[in-house]
Order: sequence, then structure tokens, then C-alpha cells
Amino acid sequence: NGQMPPGESRSPSDFGHGGLWTLLPIDGKLVVSMTRPLPPGTVFGELRSDGSIATKFPWWGAQSAGRHLRITGRRLDRYAKPLRASIAPGVTRAPHFWATRITFATQGCWQVTGTAGAQTLTFVVQVTRG
Repeated sequence: NGQMPPGESRSPSDFGHGGLWTLLPIDGKLVVSMTRPLPPGTVFGELRSDGSIATKFPWWGAQSAGRHLRITGRRLDRYAKPLRASIAPGVTRAPHFWATRITFATQGCWQVTGTAGAQTLTFVVQVTRG
């Protein structure tokens, strides 16, 4: 939606609102690759032998968001185990910043929700192996 976090440079991948933001693929297709250099339209991540796919997501939160981010998610187009997220402690400046790694159990259409304090941000991405 082009809404950028305060103090950051504008990017077409910006997604958020007045309290919580992240970066998303413009077309909604998250293609994860381990190839270097990265093929166009892909992001670097891990393609694991169990079929799971992991990649990093930056998150920003307004001062009102609080210091702790929680990320949950589920596959929408078929049953899969819920996603897993590891979240580094937030940097306590305005806005807050969290470096995260999200692991999707399988390829597919995923709904992801980040929550920090009273702020919530939800998005849907199509996750595929590059």
C-alpha cells in the first residue's frame, strides 16, 4: 500500500498503517531462493529439506506499538502447520524495529499477522520456492 514507517526511505514494497509496517513483494508473490546472485523477483532465504521455506522480514512499530512483536499465520489454500517466527528484541527508538525470520511450513497462500501492543497488521502472500 506504499505506507512507509517514519524516518525510512520510501519503497514500493512498504506496507503498513499508522502503527505497524513491514516490506512485502509488490505483486504479493514471495519467491524465496538460495541462489547467489539472486534471480530477479526473488528474496534470499532457506529452502529446507522438510519443505519449509524461511526468509527475513523487517518490521517497524510506532512508539505506541510497545516493545514486543508477535507474528502468527496460517495457510489459507490448504492445511499446513502454522508458520513459525523468530523475532530479535526490538530496538526501542521511535519507531521500534524488529528483525524477524518467518518460516512457512510449505509453499502456498499464507495469511500473516503481526501484533505489537494495540497495533495489528495482516497481509496475504503466495509463498513459493525459487
